[in-house]
Amino acid sequence: MRARWPAVPLALLLAGAAPPPPPPPPAVGVKVVPVAGARRTDAVLPGHLLAAAEPKGIDGRRRLLVLTTPDDPKATRVPDGPRSLYLIDPGQAGAPRRLLDGLPEETNALAAVDLDGDGADEVLLGEPGKLFSLGTPDSISAPRLLLEASGLDLRRWRPGASFQAAEMGRLRTWDLEDGRLVPGLERALPVHAARERQALRLSSLPVTLIPPLAAVGPEDNGKLRLRTILLSSDGKQTETWSRLPERETVDSFRYALLDGRPVLIASTSDADKIGIFAKQRFRLFPLSADRSRSGQPPSLAFETASHRWFPVDPVLLDLDKDGKQDLVVLQPEGLGGGDLVIDTFFGQGNGRFERPRRLKLNDLDARSWSFGKDLTGDGIPDLVTVAKTGLHLFAGTADPRKDLLDRRPRKTVDLAGAQETISISVGVGTGGVETETSRSASLGGPALEDLDGDGRPEVLLFSPNAGGRGRVMVVRLGG
Repeated sequence: MRARWPAVPLALLLAGAAPPPPPPPPAVGVKVVPVAGARRTDAVLPGHLLAAAEPKGIDGRRRLLVLTTPDDPKATRVPDGPRSLYLIDPGQAGAPRRLLDGLPEETNALAAVDLDGDGADEVLLGEPGKLFSLGTPDSISAPRLLLEASGLDLRRWRPGASFQAAEMGRLRTWDLEDGRLVPGLERALPVHAARERQALRLSSLPVTLIPPLAAVGPEDNGKLRLRTILLSSDGKQTETWSRLPERETVDSFRYALLDGRPVLIASTSDADKIGIFAKQRFRLFPLSADRSRSGQPPSLAFETASHRWFPVDPVLLDLDKDGKQDLVVLQPEGLGGGDLVIDTFFGQGNGRFERPRRLKLNDLDARSWSFGKDLTGDGIPDLVTVAKTGLHLFAGTADPRKDLLDRRPRKTVDLAGAQETISISVGVGTGGVETETSRSASLGGPALEDLDGDGRPEVLLFSPNAGGRGRVMVVRLGG
């Protein structure tokens, strides 16, 4: 008689099975990989990646420095513990060179600036409320405290701007003079009050530096108006108001100077309806004094090709060299963002634009991109896009009014086997005291920086935690 086994549902069998073990973390080390038309450097770091900087040495060449946490491949968040500083040489295989160990575990930012005017940058290390110098990239030293102030955050500093500390109702600044940081202008910040169940919550609005101005806002006022306070270097405050075409919610924003005048660039969505598949709206507002508070309408407004989960990327530059700034708006199209739509608005001066000219690049599946820098050496802005398996370089044309870019990529670099190095992070400030975040604080890619001093930038990609360890990829186009 043949034995009969009780019937067990397949789901129960699967539920009781042990989960497969996670893959082992990638091996620490630096590999230089020749690929067609380029050279790719893949660096795996001993720990999570927190920040990166590219300081210039006395020889004029830039070094690639990274700040890491302790090595813990099993950690799913940033591990606690002392930080370390490493040097990555994109042309040298082997291991990242450790420069410093035992840095304070609160440190979270790197930057570089020439403090004493000798042509070599000093490496700056930041933690909330403190700013340190680590010496020059060729002579790294123990942290030396430069500045301590509540609200100081190096992640929000922009090269060429004053160092700042933003607190409740107050913005303090420090300027660089003769190799020293000296106190600059102190400004009052507007305070925003929000009623909560058992308290009144006070906060200062976001601060964006657009030298020589600082922009505070935008502050929502009834879903139809936005208030921005402009702070000038002499302490003067100017209240500006922007009027939305409809009841809208600001999803992301950026302050900039257009033809020398401040503007607010925002992407918005319907304030009354949650449209999952609705397209983002683009709004560009001139900012000037408005005592009536009725608000100026946008000088440029249109519906983009992008759904709300994709970033809309505006770039201001002078494409046709006529002395007037042009606007290029890059927008992923489709539910998966497979196509990239590029609208070009040629400037007429005084913040006005011609009708847009549209270019569509199909089937890119780009997850990040950068437009505006010259990667081919001809002085014309180019586009680089990064997808899971490939990096594409689209060269700019000599006549941008006819065609902004070549329709076919000038170069394609294989990224197969290194997909996990690509990381995209999109964040929108929603309150509290903050300033525009610098590139090194938003790890992802691509960042473009001329490391070897040949006049053409390399492409840098960062991943804070890929398979348990931070990774950096450097692509040098042309080999």
